[in-house]
Amino acid sequence: MYYRLTYISTANRERVGDSILNGRRPLSIGQGAACHVLLPESERYEPQTYASILAKGDGGNWYIVSRTDCYQILVNGSEVHIAQALDNGDILTFRDGTNTTEMKFEIFNDGDYDARSGLVYRKHEASSRRPWIVTILVALLA
Repeated sequence: MYYRLTYISTANRERVGDSILNGRRPLSIGQGAACHVLLPESERYEPQTYASILAKGDGGNWYIVSRTDCYQILVNGSEVHIAQALDNGDILTFRDGTNTTEMKFEIFNDGDYDARSGLVYRKHEASSRRPWIVTILVALLA
């Protein structure tokens, strides 16, 4: 299981549509060098981490934790004061008064994300085609 963040709008136009994948490891969002998701630099504040996306202990969900008081963090239009659970399709918005960045949060259960290689390894599931093939053959022979 992993998630994808896709830029919907940002002050850096070349980034719209870009995606970031992540699995079980924390993902930091902000302007500092330690951030994996970089937001546009603000003239009002020093570069810093604004939020982190962390995996819940149950192994299947994520939540966002606010790590700043100077940047407004919204999930589907509601402000995140400390932490909030994330659901598939949520829109994350980061505002500093002049810059706004929006990202779509999507959850995928079709494989596991390996951060070292940057690849998603697909799960191999038993094929469900066999019953359909038998049904078609029986129908053709009858």
